Amino acid sequence: TISDLNLSLDNRLLIAIYTDYIDYQFHLQRIRFWDVVTGQILMDKIVPFRIDDLALSPDGKEIVTLSNGIVHVWRIKIE
Repeated sequence: TISDLNLSLDNRLLIAIYTDYIDYQFHLQRIRFWDVVTGQILMDKIVPFRIDDLALSPDGKEIVTLSNGIVHVWRIKIE
């Protein structure tokens, strides 16, 4: 299931929370990155906890996640 879509300011990068379920039960989550122009998946970042919310910094170099009231800042580098 895909949720919480975020588009970069230059409209070239799309990120989302991607949740996998097994037998209708939460299994794992990842942050998925797409190139908007090509539609190609650039990267999947598997996270060890459930994400409640996601935001992309204006410069596109960091993402911020919220999980159980805890804010995590992730520096990202997509090659």
